[in-house]
Amino acid sequence: MRKTSVKVGSTIVTISLEDARQIKTAAESYLASEKPKMDQSVRPPIDPFIDCDGVVRMGAWFLERTVPGPDLRLTCVVAMTQLVRVHQVMRIQRVDGHWKVLGTGQVIFDRRP
Repeated sequence: MRKTSVKVGSTIVTISLEDARQIKTAAESYLASEKPKMDQSVRPPIDPFIDCDGVVRMGAWFLERTVPGPDLRLTCVVAMTQLVRVHQVMRIQRVDGHWKVLGTGQVIFDRRP
């Protein structure tokens, strides 16, 4: 696929393959300059593509919307068990026509009933 759409807040954002390449470049630049603390198993994003479901993928990373919020995020699953799922994330936003990483962190999903 050459482009996809993601609902961000009340807006539909179209992400082209060129946008995905720019997001990858922004992520690489952020990781090189800021050197955020990340799980050791996390590898940097690689050449992006848009899969048949319209998900932007960059190796182990995938692009998704944040809930709630105006940002997108690159997400990498770090660990997953029957009870917990841990994601490494980079918050992404288009600022003045350019993609920018706003920060990193981990999101932990507790799957216990």
